Amino acid sequence: MDAVEGDALLLARRLALEFPSFRDVAYHPVGHVAFLKRAQICAADLHRTWIAQGHAGLHNLAALTVFADYRLPQLFRHEGMLTLDGELAATIDREEAILAASPQEVELRAATVVIGEMLVAALASAGRPVAAYELDYELWRRAKLPEVQVPHHRTLTHFY
Repeated sequence: MDAVEGDALLLARRLALEFPSFRDVAYHPVGHVAFLKRAQICAADLHRTWIAQGHAGLHNLAALTVFADYRLPQLFRHEGMLTLDGELAATIDREEAILAASPQEVELRAATVVIGEMLVAALASAGRPVAAYELDYELWRRAKLPEVQVPHHRTLTHFY
């Protein structure tokens, strides 16, 4: 905890540096993209646990993003917030695998983070501020509801 000075983002980055299974960084033609999904979840979960036990939590939680995996893009697509090109949509609808770290997978995950940030900003403007990690928990829950009929993408990876 001292090494990261109680900072949630620094903790996520440290986890990614120290543990390869947390090093969720993909290469895309525009450059490297760091999602750090599991590292961010770990930081958020530790924060919640420490607070629940009466200890000081982490700070800088607003620097965390939604956790880019397979459920949020499914929900965003269902809600009409994410439109995919025809080939990618057909691949997902046929429940065919999308290669980990492929441009399609990286772009799908990146779009998830962007939409998450847009939702955080819209909620703040509406007087309902929420951190992205908190929003993620609610979005994840909603994505699993029976009315969400579009399939999620399939990618074999240990990052989510």
